[in-house]
Amino acid sequence: MGGMNILLADQAKDSEETESTNGLGKSTFVRIVHFCLGSDFSREKVLDHPELKNVTFYLDFEWRGADYTVARRQAVDEVRALFAEFTSVLYKVPGRLSVDVAQAGYRFSFVIDREGSDGVGQMVIFCFDLAVACLWARSKAGLGVLIHDSTLFADVDPRQISSALSLAKKKSEEFGFQYICCLNSGSTSNEHFKNFDIDPFVRLRLTDDSPKGRLLGKQLRPRERHDLHN
Repeated sequence: MGGMNILLADQAKDSEETESTNGLGKSTFVRIVHFCLGSDFSREKVLDHPELKNVTFYLDFEWRGADYTVARRQAVDEVRALFAEFTSVLYKVPGRLSVDVAQAGYRFSFVIDREGSDGVGQMVIFCFDLAVACLWARSKAGLGVLIHDSTLFADVDPRQISSALSLAKKKSEEFGFQYICCLNSGSTSNEHFKNFDIDPFVRLRLTDDSPKGRLLGKQLRPRERHDLHN
């Protein structure tokens, strides 16, 4: 609404003259507007309350003849912050995570200055998964387990693999969840793994020396075409 607009805090008729109208929400209203328009969540301490953790704030406004609705919630900003932190560990620059609401649900997009380099796309997924796992573990949601297949680390620079595993170890212990990953030994034999010894964490070794070294204890025959349709 154009012109002057006032948010007025009233005192109840039976209130004492010395009673204050502080705490009714005037400053919180301003902070919510700041928050919805992109302010740093760490600056909006009032909104960092356990009872507001799953609350989504909406702001409807008109700008240059067009109507807009902005939605923002605490958990999304925490994921953004962790994502930036984790990508900084791997690539020395913070990645940016954007979350939009589309008709089909949430839509995620990622931007990192190293985009286009070998394996960066996989490590973006790693950082996002790890950020979500940390928040889920902290809120006691889910099963408390994050699992990555070896394909996630394919074509990734060994330096980033080493840093990623070190980061996963640190955060899984800090937030209290279990991290499981599958790796090929060839990707861990590089000199860059001198800073992170994986041997104490290996729970199962598979080998192609014989069928007994496989997970199921035997080699399954290739499936015939007619088997695939049965």
